[in-house]
Amino acid sequence: MVATDMAVNADLKALIELQAADSRIVEIEREKARLPEAIEAMRQEVVTSLAEYDAASRQVELLEARHEVIRRERAEEEERLAHTQERLPNITTQKAYYALLKEVETAERALASLAEEGSRIDAEAAELRAKLVEVKKGMVGEETLFEERKAAMEAEFVHLDKELETLRKKRQKAVAAVAPKALSSYKRIASRRAPLVVVEVRDGRCTGCHILLPPQLYVDVKRNDRIHLCGQCNRILYYAGEE
Repeated sequence: MVATDMAVNADLKALIELQAADSRIVEIEREKARLPEAIEAMRQEVVTSLAEYDAASRQVELLEARHEVIRRERAEEEERLAHTQERLPNITTQKAYYALLKEVETAERALASLAEEGSRIDAEAAELRAKLVEVKKGMVGEETLFEERKAAMEAEFVHLDKELETLRKKRQKAVAAVAPKALSSYKRIASRRAPLVVVEVRDGRCTGCHILLPPQLYVDVKRNDRIHLCGQCNRILYYAGEE
């Protein structure tokens, strides 16, 4: 902005204020557009954790169901083995005896395999249950953090809306203070160069396109007594004060 002790052309001063309002309005609208996206991104983190928890829960249910099947199969196999072993003393031929022994060995192998699978399932289920506890803790923390951040962002949204309302009033005031011809120039340049329409000159350069201004133009701009355009980018130039 221009130093307060400097005399500035009325149109130029109003255009500088208009530029400041327009620039901030653009920033606010971008921020307002970003906030819902940020809230949704945080929501997705909670949804992902919930999906992870549900998947682990379903896996535990499947393991428990399989464990129950194994329990029944072991009971059936143990009953079959006991029945086979009861028959051994009553066998009268060697051939039948060896055949029955083979049944016993087969049953014992089946029981060992079922016991091994049962132990593996127990260990896997225990690991998943421990994971569920940790995921649940994380979910509670994420949900709490999400609600806190969401509330903060919604409050920021309200604050930005209020600021936007104030800026639009300032903009209307600035527009009303600009001569029609100067305002027309501003709009024309804005259509091609927005959001930077009115730019400061610094160290002899236009801060919009950074070209070095002709010495006389630089001297004229520093007076701030009329509107000057950059010969390169056609933006409106002003001098803010001592460099």
